Amino acid sequence: MRRMVPSDALKVWLYAAAAVWFGTWTSPLLYNFGKAIAEVCENKQTVGLIEWLAGMCRAADFPAFFKAAIWMVAAGLFYPFLRSLSGGWMVWQNGLQKNPNSLRHLAMGFLSVAVGFLFLIATTILIKGHGQKIPLDFLTKISLGAIAGALTWATLQEVIYQGLVLGIFLRSMPRPAALALAAVFFAMTHFLEPPVGVNVVDPDAAGVGFELLGKLFHPSPSIGTWILSWIPLVGLGGFLAYARCATRSLALPIGIHAGWIFANHFSMMLSGRPLQQGWPALIGIIYTGFIVFRITRSHHVHTPSSSEV
Repeated sequence: MRRMVPSDALKVWLYAAAAVWFGTWTSPLLYNFGKAIAEVCENKQTVGLIEWLAGMCRAADFPAFFKAAIWMVAAGLFYPFLRSLSGGWMVWQNGLQKNPNSLRHLAMGFLSVAVGFLFLIATTILIKGHGQKIPLDFLTKISLGAIAGALTWATLQEVIYQGLVLGIFLRSMPRPAALALAAVFFAMTHFLEPPVGVNVVDPDAAGVGFELLGKLFHPSPSIGTWILSWIPLVGLGGFLAYARCATRSLALPIGIHAGWIFANHFSMMLSGRPLQQGWPALIGIIYTGFIVFRITRSHHVHTPSSSEV
């Protein structure tokens, strides 16, 4: 099959840049709109959906609206982006095959990563001697919902990251370069998640969205902390891309990513910190790489020739 022209890989970056720029620009507008809804609906009886939306807007700070604006713009530009691709939207299936071990890979990826990260989180909390105490019955009740949410969100992301984006990169450049770019793309887009404590002084100030964007990518408070936040995301993106290529399936990447999302959910609940911050995150990513290589080592698939990819 003929390789895609490199312009498709460029379109991926242009699409991401457009979503970030327009989302950042419109985030103050979304913030003011959301707060207006919350103010209008306050102390008024409304239907359930509007009341829920007003409550969400009332409780959200500017970083939440910033993230929502980028996602909304990305969703709005997604269809034109797909239409612009020379390979069509089915390019996300590039190089994928039916995997008879898909359920096993999904379960192994999820359980291995979730349990490993939760052990690291618990160990860190015990060593530091702090963290929010949550009743065991509450954890049991939310676990099933958290697992379902993690699997759903991971499936959506992996279809985009390891299906569509990596599929385009694999057809536009050699495999090592495609894996490296896929890891960087994964890290850069996930770095747009404003961490706890990062906010703006005045949400109504001019250009406040770009102020927050600058804070996310500025090496602060120290270059070491900034780098330590980047490395786990790049590593995770690289391992997910490798798992996709090694198994020629999305099952293992979905399982690993869902386990990471699930553990990150509890990390925020118990310690107030996301998984990509600090040394435990680096240890966890190394452990994730070990899991990926152990699972994929025994998975043999047909390796296509260059004409097939």
